Amino acid sequence: MRHLAQVYEEALNQVIEALSSPGSWYTIRINTLKATPDKVEKHFKALGFEVKSLEHLDDVMLVKVLGPYDIPELEKKVVVDKLTAESVMVGADVYVPGIRKMEKIDKEDIVTIVDPRGNPVAIGKAMISSRDVKLLRKGLAVKTLTSIYRLPPIRSLDIYTSGAIYPQSLPSILAVRALDPREGEVVVDLTASPGGKLTYASQLMRNKGLIIGIDRSPGKIEILNENIRRLGIKNAKTLCLDSRYADLELQELKEKVDAVIVDPPCSALGVRPKLYDELTDKNIKDLSKYQNQFIKSGFNLLKKGGRLLYSVCTMCIEECESNINYAVEQLNMQLLETPRLMGNKGLRKYSEHADKMVRFHPHIHDTPGFFYAILVKE
Repeated sequence: MRHLAQVYEEALNQVIEALSSPGSWYTIRINTLKATPDKVEKHFKALGFEVKSLEHLDDVMLVKVLGPYDIPELEKKVVVDKLTAESVMVGADVYVPGIRKMEKIDKEDIVTIVDPRGNPVAIGKAMISSRDVKLLRKGLAVKTLTSIYRLPPIRSLDIYTSGAIYPQSLPSILAVRALDPREGEVVVDLTASPGGKLTYASQLMRNKGLIIGIDRSPGKIEILNENIRRLGIKNAKTLCLDSRYADLELQELKEKVDAVIVDPPCSALGVRPKLYDELTDKNIKDLSKYQNQFIKSGFNLLKKGGRLLYSVCTMCIEECESNINYAVEQLNMQLLETPRLMGNKGLRKYSEHADKMVRFHPHIHDTPGFFYAILVKE
């Protein structure tokens, strides 16, 4: 909480309130390699959802979020972990790994799904019994029937499975646009899974050139490959390795890459909806040092004049302005001034380069909390 208070001061309560909801609109990126905006708009309108487009962003569509709705507390309850609860709030189902407690539940029972602190987030139908959950490692456990907020079942829609759309936050989309990946370039995404930024970069490159997606987890690479296949991406290859050492592992690319995407693991304080957070000062400081390793690896891969996108879905100084200061002061990188279609400047109090950074504030922009900047290797 101290880290957010440092940024927002007297507006802190407004920020916390904004973070507790998913916002008024859900952002869908239209994959122009496979679909047109008109086709996607007609699909969502046929489902009964209000949609709107944004000026200057013809590959973005906003879908109106419905709610909030009251969730009754039934006698039978299923307790899920925090991340699962935050997903269930907007209509996601519960899978076995997300369950914390499920007792005296029979298959097809109607239950209240609650977060670890006992707050109801949805009503669902048990697809397995509490006896089964002890034996299973994966699979659907509870089908969500009514949640606090309501969205279309994105991942079960034909336009999703066919690769016509990708759910991606508006700041994330704008960050990739700011990087301006071009046809024929070599681009490296150091933390690529699940593939939002990589597949959008490929879309902007019109499937020409080469984009390399890296992640250290085989499971995440599998997810990344599936999204690449679904979206019809033809110019990407994936590698499973620790991106912090990509400059050492990929000697053939060292100082030859046109653009690098660095979207490292972060505190995720800006993700919405958020029930609560329990991060410590040490967690934040450790994350900042960890993130610097990705920046340095990306810097070493870039050719002179190459561009680096640094982005995080958080708002604390240590993971935002401080890390850009590191890139400028320790690596001698320069910030590139890019068109800022939305968002505010960085915080001048914490960096003399803040005017070239972009921040999204949940209570002002009705988006996730987000930060990005574009750096150039001189």
